[in-house]
Amino acid sequence: MIHGKSDPLLPVDGGIDTAKPIPGARLEWIDGMGHNLPIPLLPNLISAHSHLRSRSAGDL
Repeated sequence: MIHGKSDPLLPVDGGIDTAKPIPGARLEWIDGMGHNLPIPLLPNLISAHSHLRSRSAGDL
């Protein structure tokens, strides 16, 4: 899961609470990101997404 550290709609605690019940979930915090997808951070988001997609469902 990817979560912005500056998200005003879903605070950090909400991201943690969302990830907890998902077996094997990994929460990736993005500095400087709120509840949007800022263009300067897209390379980081694409990299994180690619990493998650490269794992099999059994690894999640």
